Amino acid sequence: MLFILSFLIFISSFNAGEGQMIKAMYLNKNFDLRNAFCADCLDFECILDRRPYKLPKQFTLCYRMFPIVFQNPEFDPWSYVLSFGRLKPDFSDYEEGFLFGRWETGPWLAFKTKNSTGYGWASMGTNPRDPSIWQHACLMVDMINGRLKLYEDGELSKDTPSEAIKEFGDNLIGDFDVSAPGCTWGNSYTYLYNILSMYGKITDVQMFGRLLSDQDMMDITGCKKFMSGDVLSWDTFQFEYYGNRNFTDSELLSIKDDVCAKKEKTFHLVPSLNTYLPNTVRMCNKLSGRTVSYNTKGELDEILRFLTDPRFKETSCAIKMANTGKTRMSTWLGGSDAEVEGRWINENNQLEIEHLPFPQGRPYPDGVLYNYLTILVDYRVFNETENVIVDVTIEDNVYNQFFCALCETDSPVSKVYVRGLCPETIFDTEYLFKVNDKSQASLLGTMSSLIVYDKEKGSWFWYTRRDNTSVATSLAPESSLLLGVWTIDFSKVNTDPCTKDQPIQKIKFSTCGESQFTCNDGQCIDIENRCDQTSNCDDESDEDNCQMIYQKDNYKKTVAPFLYDVETDTTTPVKVTLTFTIQDILEIKEIDHIYVLKFTVLMEWYDFRLLYYNLKSDTTANALTTNEVVKLWIPFVVFENTENNEAIIGDSRSEVNIRREGSFSKSLPEIVEETNIYKGLENKILFQQIYTKTFKCEYQLQLYPFDSQICTVRMIIRRFEKSNIDLTPKQIFMEGETVLTQYIVSYWTLDY
Repeated sequence: MLFILSFLIFISSFNAGEGQMIKAMYLNKNFDLRNAFCADCLDFECILDRRPYKLPKQFTLCYRMFPIVFQNPEFDPWSYVLSFGRLKPDFSDYEEGFLFGRWETGPWLAFKTKNSTGYGWASMGTNPRDPSIWQHACLMVDMINGRLKLYEDGELSKDTPSEAIKEFGDNLIGDFDVSAPGCTWGNSYTYLYNILSMYGKITDVQMFGRLLSDQDMMDITGCKKFMSGDVLSWDTFQFEYYGNRNFTDSELLSIKDDVCAKKEKTFHLVPSLNTYLPNTVRMCNKLSGRTVSYNTKGELDEILRFLTDPRFKETSCAIKMANTGKTRMSTWLGGSDAEVEGRWINENNQLEIEHLPFPQGRPYPDGVLYNYLTILVDYRVFNETENVIVDVTIEDNVYNQFFCALCETDSPVSKVYVRGLCPETIFDTEYLFKVNDKSQASLLGTMSSLIVYDKEKGSWFWYTRRDNTSVATSLAPESSLLLGVWTIDFSKVNTDPCTKDQPIQKIKFSTCGESQFTCNDGQCIDIENRCDQTSNCDDESDEDNCQMIYQKDNYKKTVAPFLYDVETDTTTPVKVTLTFTIQDILEIKEIDHIYVLKFTVLMEWYDFRLLYYNLKSDTTANALTTNEVVKLWIPFVVFENTENNEAIIGDSRSEVNIRREGSFSKSLPEIVEETNIYKGLENKILFQQIYTKTFKCEYQLQLYPFDSQICTVRMIIRRFEKSNIDLTPKQIFMEGETVLTQYIVSYWTLDY
């Protein structure tokens, strides 16, 4: 097997603190994420320290990791790993050692002694962690008493006894000669791959020859304390490269602003969009965020640091200033004095902005037009990874001038979800929005895919490492960030079962949350506002495809929705409650033995065969169309004492609504549109209709004019349906006049 060990990398000694810099190793930084997975070649690179050391029976391992994506998606996806031990001469596996890493299922510890045939595994919890976030951890291993403890990000994740780790310690020799943060080897547990090498950054790896206290581990993983290990120390590591691609690089990072930064929000620059303020607001909404804003100098400094990132040097936002060697970045800020002239308010939190470095002569005291903040940053290139700010200016501007769109979101990463692909797709369905080192807008799949915009070809290209001979494309503009519904051409995709028979498809890319609907243009709105007869999307797509009711093809409107129990071979009739409201007695004809009544019938029931889409809390908003009504089963109630046995049927005069009572499930990701789905068994149908009918009544006139008459409305179910329908009276109301010309209506009741 080919392997290459190249030059040493020394980590200079330092005492880490909040205001200092720390060196980090960026494993596989230059790896092309379009490459296919390789089972036999050294497609990834490792770093390792070959100096010998003795592994104590009690030790604590602490580290800080920034895994960018998951690896090995076909089997057990993992994001990072560290390994320690004695490697076999051919680098095929460890003779003895242990590894610790985070898989999609959670953190795992694996260990192997010289005489064992395989690895023992210990689960260290199931708590998930997203990639592209700094993760701080301390693992305590007590092989004498058989105990494992894990702290992550300042909190205890796992504390568990372990006989397996005690047995490992009993058989351990412990003469190690390899420390490989970010990598491990071994066919016995890595499936097709001899080597596991993370894609991401690692720093501050420390191994202590003792069990650290809970407080120490809490403080280290919470970035409150930095300690150097006595067994292994990050500031004395002497790394060698293992590989043949020269993918790995080192970086100098700020502990405060990079490694230990509290990522409660994230900034996103739209790299190709120079636009006026309303468009910036809309674009930030599509990223599930808002226009960037600040209150204090410290918050402004954070924005400046982001704007001068070297990744943005080739974006349309970065303007090279002639003959100065400077570059200018300019963008909107979410501040305004539109309400009170001279009082600048952060439009995101409505607090007054404290730090406003206006130049001389600004802001303009016009009070009408120049009411919106912008920022201009001039900088010079210092090196490949750092720029130096030369000048910062805050200006007041009119809303229709063009600046770059800079957004902020309330999450450490911005995820983009794909809808419309079947579960068997070879493409990822979860992505992270990024601007890459080439200043291109890109979506980085958390497992194996990459979507990037090619400016020269004017197209988005969708790659997957599962099959790098396949590529999908879209002509969506770069400024769209591919958010929304777009036509994707899968004709050059070879092995995807979702697109084989339909190479041109509409696919949705969305950052919207669980309770939101994604408009066709990518805008996020509350899903409660979808199909509410009011356009909430700018493109009005929330009022498209507003079908409310779903019926299977075998649905029969002539059959009542009774329940059948297969085990007992019994049926439960559908319960239909009936409310009767008398609105007016229009006419009484004693001689003809009839009377004319205006009334309303309200019937309520459940139909388990139906599904409802996007029901609203307001029942009146859940009105069915006439086309939907005529396809429903509606109780065929006969007015027996009418001349022609008239009956209740659903037609254009019927009002049918669905009352939202039960919970909902969401439409599956393979469906393009987000839909809340409600079961017919849990959400009631309300049928209501106003009638005017002539009923027969046997008048007893013997005591006229001192007679009392009893007239009825007799409602029955057809004989062959009686076993399947339970018609139950609920309420009766009298809304009409009770004092008539010749009669006084003194009593009304609804009897069963």
